[in-house]
Amino acid sequence: MDFMMEEKGDDFYGKEQIEEMLFELEDSFHHFGGVPKEILVDNVAQFVISRVGHIIKWNLRFLEFCGHYRIKPVACKVKRPKTTCLPTGRRVK
Repeated sequence: MDFMMEEKGDDFYGKEQIEEMLFELEDSFHHFGGVPKEILVDNVAQFVISRVGHIIKWNLRFLEFCGHYRIKPVACKVKRPKTTCLPTGRRVK
């Protein structure tokens, strides 16, 4: 898998959202008592800026977070609902 870093700044709300998401991830590490070797993320804009095939342009702040904890980021495959947290089309009650 090839990696690309996004160097452009996010808008204000984008920065606020990613910081909140990273805070929640960090909180989960404390809750579960450890840090994973890999993290599988959906293709949300806060983490994946763009992707063409196997080339993923990651958000720089997310890559810094992963580097700090020595986590390998892995993006879900596009149009593969079984690799996401919630399969596409499934309703949450």
